[in-house]
Amino acid sequence: MTKRKGKTGDQAGNSKKSKIPATKNATKQQRVIDLLQQAKGATLEQLCKVTSWQEQSVRGFLSGTIKKRLGLKLSSDRTENGERRYRIAGA
Repeated sequence: MTKRKGKTGDQAGNSKKSKIPATKNATKQQRVIDLLQQAKGATLEQLCKVTSWQEQSVRGFLSGTIKKRLGLKLSSDRTENGERRYRIAGA
């Protein structure tokens, strides 16, 4: 078995302070919650875009994590153009 002797990643001295705002470093879960807490809520398309997930994955996340695991009350409404908007009730 051969051991590596070189430094890798952050140990190699390549770490630089990121100039990306803290919101860019937020987890996907936090990004979704932030969108859902807006007064107007978020569409499925917006949630897919921010997470890079497919529609069925976003719906599963809303049901399994947001509603069941975190215990948040999720509401959904249809707009005039037939678009469904999801939001955390009371937010």
